Amino acid sequence: MAFPSQQAAELDSGGELSTDVGPLTPYNESALTPLIPTAVMWLVAEAEEKLRNDSWLNLDLAISLARLQSVAYCHFPNVQAWNCSRCHGKAANFQVERIVYDEGWDLFGYAGWDPRLQAMVVSFRGTDSHSIYNWAENMRYWRTDFKVPFPGSDGSKVHTGFYVSYNNSSLEPNITAAVRNMAAAHPGAPLYVIGHSMGAALATICAMDVKFKANLTDVHLYTFGSPRVGNDVFASFVVNQTTESWRFTHNRDIVPSWPPQWVGFHHLPREVWQVDFGVAGVLGVCNKEGEDPRCHNSVCYLGLCTSVADHLLYLGSHMYNGHPSC
Repeated sequence: MAFPSQQAAELDSGGELSTDVGPLTPYNESALTPLIPTAVMWLVAEAEEKLRNDSWLNLDLAISLARLQSVAYCHFPNVQAWNCSRCHGKAANFQVERIVYDEGWDLFGYAGWDPRLQAMVVSFRGTDSHSIYNWAENMRYWRTDFKVPFPGSDGSKVHTGFYVSYNNSSLEPNITAAVRNMAAAHPGAPLYVIGHSMGAALATICAMDVKFKANLTDVHLYTFGSPRVGNDVFASFVVNQTTESWRFTHNRDIVPSWPPQWVGFHHLPREVWQVDFGVAGVLGVCNKEGEDPRCHNSVCYLGLCTSVADHLLYLGSHMYNGHPSC
């Protein structure tokens, strides 16, 4: 685990995170528990030694992707026209290829080209903020074979609901077509697949699906507040098939604690745990196993991962549609 002393950040006057000063300023202290500072002290103690040996995270890129992810919660016409208040700053000049809303499934995603990143981006909206707690509590534990015939995917299992939601809705055909169009226009360009909450699970399924359907070689997966999507075989498969995989958690966010490990689910590495602590927050880059007992799991094992507030704010971006920035 590493402490990002080389890429620290703080909230600037505009409410966005910048990466030229540090450390990370807390912006949601309401969900703190007395146990989180204990974990933070461990993070800081091992930071410098581990930093030299760990793969490193591009924090500025992650912040930009979090802002793009927050746009998915804005009104659909504003996303299509890219004129919402969140569509500026780090999300400016994005070129929308296609937006997809499936009314029957209540699922939304968009795809487009980011000239700043020189990359294709696909984003999936999560669950409505008013129903997150019930959704997390009632999440069914069913799994199914990951049926797409990927090399090396034998034994992979994923949550039935996530798999069916992506493949049986209008998301899959529209996102696949959009990515193919962009890949033809920008040969060799990387694809960033991002998602929050249930949208993070859809992003994980999509990354594996579209990589092969669009014949891509450079796929990056960034998720925020993701539930567990599949078993350990599937987690390893995703890591092996992506250029990088980063899974952000925040304080005591309720959603990453579901579905539970004891029924066979396993988180994707590599977790980045965002902790708000006193006057200075930290980001901990966790181990490469996916289920680091010293990161978000350290408070979940004690039954303390119950916060919806922590779920709705990642890297300074609001992940819901009721905020004025949308």
